[in-house]
Amino acid sequence: MKADLNLDEGADRLYRALVETSTDVIVMIGVDARVRFVNQAVREILGYEPEELIDRDFRDFVVRTELPGIEAVFEQVIGGERRRRRRVTAVRKDGGEVHLIFNASPLRRGDGETMGVVAIITDISDLVEAEERTREAEGRYRNLVEQLPAVSYIADPGPDGAWSYVSPQLERLLGFSQEEWIADPTLWARRIHPEDRDRVLEEEERETALGVPLASEYRMITKDGRVVWIRDEGVLRAGPGERVQYEGMLTNVTERKSFESQLQFLADHDPLTGLFNRRRFVEELDLEIRLMRRDGHPSSLLMLDLDHLKEVNDTLGHQRGDALLQQTAELLRDRLRETDSVGRLGGDEFAVLLRGSRTNDAASVAQDLLERFRTREQILSPDPVRPTISIGLTSLRRNFTGANEALGAADLAMYESKRTGGDRVAMYSRRLPPRMKGRDSWAEQIRSALDEDRIVLYRQPVVELASGQVHRYELLLRMRTPTGDIVPPDAFLPAAERFDLIQTLDCRAALEAIRLISEAPSDGEPLRLEVNVAAKTIDDPSFLEAVEEALRQTGADPANLIFEASEQVAVADLKRARAFSEQVRELGCGFALDNFGSGFGSFFYLKHLPVHHIKIGGHLVGGLSASRIDREIVRSIVGVAKTLKRQTVGERVNDERTLALVTELGVDCAQGFQLGTPTPVDGRANGHPA
Repeated sequence: MKADLNLDEGADRLYRALVETSTDVIVMIGVDARVRFVNQAVREILGYEPEELIDRDFRDFVVRTELPGIEAVFEQVIGGERRRRRRVTAVRKDGGEVHLIFNASPLRRGDGETMGVVAIITDISDLVEAEERTREAEGRYRNLVEQLPAVSYIADPGPDGAWSYVSPQLERLLGFSQEEWIADPTLWARRIHPEDRDRVLEEEERETALGVPLASEYRMITKDGRVVWIRDEGVLRAGPGERVQYEGMLTNVTERKSFESQLQFLADHDPLTGLFNRRRFVEELDLEIRLMRRDGHPSSLLMLDLDHLKEVNDTLGHQRGDALLQQTAELLRDRLRETDSVGRLGGDEFAVLLRGSRTNDAASVAQDLLERFRTREQILSPDPVRPTISIGLTSLRRNFTGANEALGAADLAMYESKRTGGDRVAMYSRRLPPRMKGRDSWAEQIRSALDEDRIVLYRQPVVELASGQVHRYELLLRMRTPTGDIVPPDAFLPAAERFDLIQTLDCRAALEAIRLISEAPSDGEPLRLEVNVAAKTIDDPSFLEAVEEALRQTGADPANLIFEASEQVAVADLKRARAFSEQVRELGCGFALDNFGSGFGSFFYLKHLPVHHIKIGGHLVGGLSASRIDREIVRSIVGVAKTLKRQTVGERVNDERTLALVTELGVDCAQGFQLGTPTPVDGRANGHPA
């Protein structure tokens, strides 16, 4: 062997030292599949002395059911493939089984001829055991789901794989009897919606090859021609000497898919008027500006403001004010073309993108909107308040840097219309006077609160149930008005997200948390704080840069700082959420997944996010005393969390009964009014000076 490898004596000693000190098995196998060399690690992993394996067929140590796969890998490497990798179960000398990763590469002579295979074999038994525990916990969750209308099945992989069993719920779901379904193995693939079929079959083929659980959602066509959405979850099973089959469940998720479509609509549209919301309108406007720069076609932008909406709300009630906003949206839809975009930017402000319209054409449209608004059948009649609209107009210019600058120009023109009496159209000009701060919009109030240090922090304790001690605090944002009133978060946080102020608020909270941690007394329990982060904050790279710099300057222990993101944020962009959580972990901070259990794929996200804490959603915890299903779901979540060594927190523990139930179910910590209401930090956090 040394001659074949052309090693000199010094290199040979180094080679043998490296090989013999490796904790992985390193084995050289001849083309006849017999072992030529194996290092000392085989004693620990397989229980054999190295000399006991020499000239033995390596396949003798592989469990029978896995021989075809490992033989295929061996033949592929002998045939010239550079590297192959496969999981394999081997039999130890004492008869026990051990799970391994088999990494094989060709062993060649100097002339390039393959003389065998060199393999590095790693023991992954601990990993397989952990995976099995996770599968068992998920199995309990699936057993719970089987109580709901769903179809259980056992089937061979592939588009024409035989179905050994399908439960009778199939007829209610798809209209086919058990006998019809089992008699025709191709029926499943043929009933998949044509637009989904290729994707679904490719996914199943890939998951089968990898040996990983199947989880897919797709449309199927029922026997009577209806289209239903299906969630298909299955795992590969095979007993000794049995063929590999999927054991799984088909669940009707048509209602959820419809709900998700509605959520997507709500993500892009204002719920009151059905028009584009600010975020979506800004996207449309940004795209139009880029197209205008490229193609040179003219387009114009209108900004509309309902005059005296505040008086309508104050004198006639918000219901009348909402009706007026809806009527205005309907008027805009009726007058404008399908190619135009209309959005409600917030409050009493609307915007219209007139694609392909020059300034004169846009001015005619704006004047027509004024006339229609004046003469329409007033929903407020016969009440004395007669609202009007003010319109600002600007053409889209090549020197606009983006949507925000264009909106700023139209807003300046609109304010000029209001300044000069309203109920008119004003054109944008660089000579217009700067806008005065006359209206108390949420965005302006938040900016003022930030400038005047009126953003305040409250804290709510998270209590460790085993000891009854406060383990940490969740920091909550509040806004103080100039008169000293406290504004709840639901009132201003949506506006903060809409106007891109949430990043500043989250950063302010994080930096204050770091200061509190660094100044806490060192002779007692450390002060641990949770800070919530929104989706836009996760997208902002400057946020974690500021956090890292503050940790460095203050010397605060990062382990005492936990960032918390809702499961909904993770669902929206799993890749983004995972990248953020990994950066947080690199800083030494914790990461918590909030409102866990709100989605159908909660366990999927848990497996793919490196979280330290799982906060079980209040919608589950709050229903524990009344719902056995909620109790079983929480029990399953706790089981999976313990398997993965993650801490669980029950949210919305607001009474003694709920506290007793989360304790009984094994939840680690809890928070809610039963354990402590949110109170202002105001220089002190339960004994820790701020």
